[in-house]
Amino acid sequence: MVASSYNVTLEINLMGANMAEDKIPWMCHICDHRSTFGEGIVCSECYKLTCNEHMTTATVLNTDTGLYELKKICVECQFRKTLNQ
Repeated sequence: MVASSYNVTLEINLMGANMAEDKIPWMCHICDHRSTFGEGIVCSECYKLTCNEHMTTATVLNTDTGLYELKKICVECQFRKTLNQ
């Protein structure tokens, strides 16, 4: 009888833990915008967190397949690519 009430309590606690949304702070590496709301977006080139305002979608050539792919890159990486061309 004790074991079954323990299992029910454990199940309820686990369900509550899964439904709760953790607020994890993040910061944009370009403008230093800090937030706990939502998630930052990771740049496909430098792998740094970036806010939505400093993220852009660019076509990048995949050297393995020879095809262009759409990738989300930060404006810093896009600017760096523009300078290198």
